[in-house]
Amino acid sequence: MRRTSPATLRARIESAPAYELVLSLAVAASDASTPQATTVRDAAGAALVDRVRRFASSDWMWAHLLSLAHEAPPPRDVPAFRAYVQGVPPLEIQRRLAGFYVRWFRRSTSPEVMEAAIRGDDDAIREFVARGSGEDPSWSRSLRTRLDAGAARTKADLLPLLDAWIDGVFGPVTRPTLRRLGAAASLRRRAVSGRAAADAVSGVLGWEYVPEPSIGRVLLVPSVVIHPTTHEFEHGQTKLICFPIDPREDTSPRASRELLAVARALADESRLRALTALAGSDLGAQELADRLGLGLSTVLHHLGELRAAGLVERGGRRRPYRIAAQGLDRAAALLHELSRKA
Repeated sequence: MRRTSPATLRARIESAPAYELVLSLAVAASDASTPQATTVRDAAGAALVDRVRRFASSDWMWAHLLSLAHEAPPPRDVPAFRAYVQGVPPLEIQRRLAGFYVRWFRRSTSPEVMEAAIRGDDDAIREFVARGSGEDPSWSRSLRTRLDAGAARTKADLLPLLDAWIDGVFGPVTRPTLRRLGAAASLRRRAVSGRAAADAVSGVLGWEYVPEPSIGRVLLVPSVVIHPTTHEFEHGQTKLICFPIDPREDTSPRASRELLAVARALADESRLRALTALAGSDLGAQELADRLGLGLSTVLHHLGELRAAGLVERGGRRRPYRIAAQGLDRAAALLHELSRKA
């Protein structure tokens, strides 16, 4: 068995609509009673939820489609995912749903038996279902249902079900959360930038992640719909960890008070003219007013705003106003930080 060292492990944080689409189906199929699950089921309606559960009542099985979402072409939005699934052969869709590439299932059932079951062999189906049931009856029922239906029927049932879910649930319920997920992913990428992969994964999840044998890549997927739980899945050498984002979390960017003060100070033509004049020499308030062609009280007001932002300071008695070099350097640093985050 190939072992992965911390030095060779790779990690990525990625938010994409296709992931949240798949996870919303998994949540609908589950028995979760979270506010997000209730919202999703209410939007879908009883008839559509029943179709989802008749196709697969196991959230595991639905979540296995994350591997197809990951393979869809960027930006991995819903149209790209739908088109990609349309082009995947029925047998391959059946393999994904049945967990053919998941180590846990391959340890309990040989790949040969799994493949035969996926291709419709009755004896192999019985063995696969018996060995792979574990402690989850919904998985056993879903596996049996899909294997008995066969690969062609599974794909034929899946595509219109995806279309109904996209129209009825994803658009009105899930799509509005995508901006929040993108912001959450960006914030966490910045927070763990420069760390080793295993340490970065631990930092995002809030608990220690230990590199696993045969796992060379970890994909971290933020999700609102699964809150407050964490879901873990595999596909080959990739570990997919879906971590919850609290729908109440404020992920909107916040400008610092310091930057806001600078921006307000510079958002006026007269204050910019005053700065330009002071860049040439120190000036008294009346001298500055004369140069700008403004009243003294107006100039004093502008100088007060510039001083509050740290851009101007008092000098000596005769020439009391001058550029605050350190303040300008600080303003330049704040603006440079914005470009670094872009």
